[in-house]
Amino acid sequence: MGIYSNSVSMMQFNVVGDVPRIQMFDWLSSSLTGRAFRPIDDNAEESSIGWVRTDAFDNAIFDVPGAFMRDNFVFFSYRHDQRKISGAVAKARVRKAEKEFLDKHPDLKRPPKREREEIKERVKLGLLAKTIPTPSTVDIAWDTKTGVLTLFTSSQKVAEKFEELFVKSFEGLRLILIHPFNRSMTLLDDHGKELLASHNQAGSESALDTIKHNTWLGQEFLVWLLHGGLNGKTHYSVTAEGPGENGNHFSAWIDNRLQFQGGGESGVQKVVVSGTQDKFAEAKTALNMGKALTGATIYLELNENQWKFNLDAERFIFKSFKCPSVQVEKESVDAFSEQESVFYERMYLLGQGLQMFNSLLLQFLACRLDASWASIAKDIQDWLEGE
Repeated sequence: MGIYSNSVSMMQFNVVGDVPRIQMFDWLSSSLTGRAFRPIDDNAEESSIGWVRTDAFDNAIFDVPGAFMRDNFVFFSYRHDQRKISGAVAKARVRKAEKEFLDKHPDLKRPPKREREEIKERVKLGLLAKTIPTPSTVDIAWDTKTGVLTLFTSSQKVAEKFEELFVKSFEGLRLILIHPFNRSMTLLDDHGKELLASHNQAGSESALDTIKHNTWLGQEFLVWLLHGGLNGKTHYSVTAEGPGENGNHFSAWIDNRLQFQGGGESGVQKVVVSGTQDKFAEAKTALNMGKALTGATIYLELNENQWKFNLDAERFIFKSFKCPSVQVEKESVDAFSEQESVFYERMYLLGQGLQMFNSLLLQFLACRLDASWASIAKDIQDWLEGE
């Protein structure tokens, strides 16, 4: 599920490097065409990856702006076709082929090493030729104005493969995951950045090191939001940049699903608390036992519209991000105009939801980096230890 779905999973990256502003279409078209997807239906290749058009995943031609550009957005899809061979079937075929070889060479007890390797390769190629490749696609929306790229998946494995293809396609550019620490740095003013930098527990500037040693940020944010909701604090204001109007009031709270993680003698232990909660007794017990709140379902409401998503606190990956339904007037519009309308409406609603999330994060940071945090932390601890 991607750009056009009302419920998506996604992670965001900052695109770092110089993007040409003159003849941008020619540069983008050439970059995408250079790594365009090649089908493998008519050969025995095991896999193929490349770029395709979001509106037609079997089309890898980027010859006109309307195919992948809308205002400041570039949108395209990562396609990966792969043939998957059953391990059990492959082993059975290899055993059969080895037996046939030994029947022809009765003086041998087992095929020589080289022959065994050749048999395995022949079996693999034979099975690949008979196996239909399975396609998968992931949509991408790249805002060239802000430099933020949204990848519509929550799979880190897919993200790594996408990133590798992206840097090969767009020479001179690289991607940096927008994780809790650098998302916070982007939102804060200079004074706030200095305060947050003083709390940085990482020993280097690498993204992985920053994520690993600053898990406290996302975890404390979720506990702060959970505590606030259970104590009547559910109303907030839009203060971050985005498509919505600053100053709008919205509601935010945590409910339905919380994920905890902690260490033990048997290794990492994970606990999931599901279902509509009342006083979150199970959640309080888990926190009191030293488990960290690593994920939760967050609800946002603005006017009569609601957004809902599961947040991964470690990397700020948004899972099952559900927006208000897109309503498109279908009278007297062609298919292209309808797709265009849906695209803009979807990006607006996604942007509005992320704007409210960023506003929540900003208000948490204002508390967390202020001298009054000690008092707030004590209130949270008293709440956890109370009945």
